[in-house]
Amino acid sequence: MRRAHVLALFAVVPLGAYVAFACGGDDTAVPSTDGGSEAGPSPDSGAPDGGGAIDGGDGGVARCGDYNPLKNPYFGDLHAHTSYSADAYAFDTRNTPLDAYAFARGKTLQVAGAGPDGGGPLTTIEKPLDFLAVTDHSEFLAVAYGCGEDLAGNPYDPTKTIYDTVACRLFRSDRSQTVQLAAIYAVLSRVCDGGKCAPVVTSAWQKEQQAAAAAYEPCKFSTMYAYEWTKTNDGVTLHKNVIFGDTNVPASPLDSLTHPTQEELWRGLAAGCGGGAGCEALTIPHNGNLSQGLAFEVPSDPVDRDNMARYQRLVEIFQHKGGSECLSDDGSDPDCAFELLPDNSDPARDKPGYVREGLKKGLGVRAASGKNPLMMGIVGATDGHNGTPGNTRESTWPGHVGSNDDTPARRIGPAAGEVGTFNPGGLTVAWAEQNTRESIYAALKRRETHATSGTRVLVRMFQTFDAGDACADPAFPKSLVDKGAVPMGGSFKSGATAPRFVIRAWKDQAPLARVDVVKAWVDGAGALKEKVVQRALPAASATACITWQDDDPTPGPALYYARVLEDPTPRWSAYDCARAPNANPAGCADGGALRTMIQERAWTSPIWREP
Repeated sequence: MRRAHVLALFAVVPLGAYVAFACGGDDTAVPSTDGGSEAGPSPDSGAPDGGGAIDGGDGGVARCGDYNPLKNPYFGDLHAHTSYSADAYAFDTRNTPLDAYAFARGKTLQVAGAGPDGGGPLTTIEKPLDFLAVTDHSEFLAVAYGCGEDLAGNPYDPTKTIYDTVACRLFRSDRSQTVQLAAIYAVLSRVCDGGKCAPVVTSAWQKEQQAAAAAYEPCKFSTMYAYEWTKTNDGVTLHKNVIFGDTNVPASPLDSLTHPTQEELWRGLAAGCGGGAGCEALTIPHNGNLSQGLAFEVPSDPVDRDNMARYQRLVEIFQHKGGSECLSDDGSDPDCAFELLPDNSDPARDKPGYVREGLKKGLGVRAASGKNPLMMGIVGATDGHNGTPGNTRESTWPGHVGSNDDTPARRIGPAAGEVGTFNPGGLTVAWAEQNTRESIYAALKRRETHATSGTRVLVRMFQTFDAGDACADPAFPKSLVDKGAVPMGGSFKSGATAPRFVIRAWKDQAPLARVDVVKAWVDGAGALKEKVVQRALPAASATACITWQDDDPTPGPALYYARVLEDPTPRWSAYDCARAPNANPAGCADGGALRTMIQERAWTSPIWREP
């Protein structure tokens, strides 16, 4: 079974049927964590090695050795699939949630262990992650867990409730897409009839939680209880990763079979997770580029609008199914074309689904109603289906959909189709006091995050009215924080003076090339506007500190975010062309579409200006 697109399974199965610039100095130490950047520790960090907990507390949470009130950067992946996802299992992935957490810490795993060629390559993450949420598809847990088995032939479900059914045997043995889909239909509609699959789903969800609990090591590695709510409307995606802030979760996932609209999902979470206060959770829309605007559809009911503002506080801007930042139909921002999927670049149809449009839409709603339900911070993820989260380095990428693309020839060959347009995916950086579940989640909730296209670039952004040179502060960002500067993810009120923005960035491996400030606003006539202000950096820049003042602060609501670009480096397909040049001679020729360079980048969460 060869499928070019990881969405194929869920696109076919109708879920609804089942219910001015100035550069500062470069002398500040680069922030560091165990899995973070390559240079020295962050200012004021207590123990740069990220050591164990010490006596003392912060809101009831023991303090770690690297506790830092000015925040440390922690790298993570908030969107990853394992063999408990039916599509990943169908791609011959047999790495479980426990395996995925181990991979994120540095364990070597095999891609597509059950593949027809004896399995794919062995792969190891280049740098361990600091946190991870495994987000298997909740809708098909009964199929993947109830029907599936590991490489030794042991069923995932120890009760074997549905394991021996004809549909499950077909699901395990026949790799053709038609049979796989028919088996899934059979499990969901016939085998699961009468609630037979409910215990299977509950058991699978418990296994997911047990894996997260077992892998959690405060001060070293944080895990989140999570799943993906997967909803597809006639091939248009409305998918959300549900990330819980603690261990108080529903007995079974609130999936799109039982909660078929985003409003029902939010109302279900608001109803509580065994208590009465509502679940502590975030619902992160992903692949807005495939949503045709559904990702940012604002409910008319005020309760649902409030729930949207409460739960949809983040948005995924980049992952292996392309970039979702923006779609430039007039060419005013050529960098919107970064890793675009060709089939999702129609301005009339697709542009409303891109993140910048969603953020602008929120400004329009704010201007009209006084409330912005789309104040979303920025995160990135892989959405990999190999059980190998955070595996984003271009030079070593082994594919993302199991045996479909586990060799260079399959990734770049003519038969690969759309696979050749994909990429290794992105990462999230949470700026938190320490590496604990509580601290990481708090950073996510307050939107003090930035996303990367897979690189380990670091960037921070602050808003201030102070005219001092924050870039000269050797303990950056202490002077800003002491003066009440607003970090990315926050908001400020218009003042008597023009707002200033300070952006500091640190390179990964390639030098930094440019820093952009993206501004969006509502003008006096109520129209939504945007502009991109660019600043090229000196050659071979390892760090950058930029101060920009908005000397045209229009009276309506506005937002600002930073985009940091690296120098060009080879794309993953260029490496595969070197490994298998005959797989696609035209694409791999000099100037070919596959033998190309890209500019890896990072995006900060916005800072909002309130009138």
